[in-house]
Amino acid sequence: MNKSERFWDKTASHYDQIERKDQKTYLQIIQLSKTRFTTSDVTLEYGCGTGLIANEISEDVKEIHAIDISSNMITIAE
Repeated sequence: MNKSERFWDKTASHYDQIERKDQKTYLQIIQLSKTRFTTSDVTLEYGCGTGLIANEISEDVKEIHAIDISSNMITIAE
């Protein structure tokens, strides 16, 4: 496990609390994304963290692949 992965694994449990402080930006990203995707799109989110955005747009696309360096972040996203 490299240094970056260890950092993000430690951060995973409280990452959403930190990011929700800027909830307005997340809502804007989600709404803009929803206008760009179609239900036939296959989408990749690289660095998905805990899946805040991926989970919100997953019903708007055919398939989404959400990846992250941190296995703890992926566990929360699932």
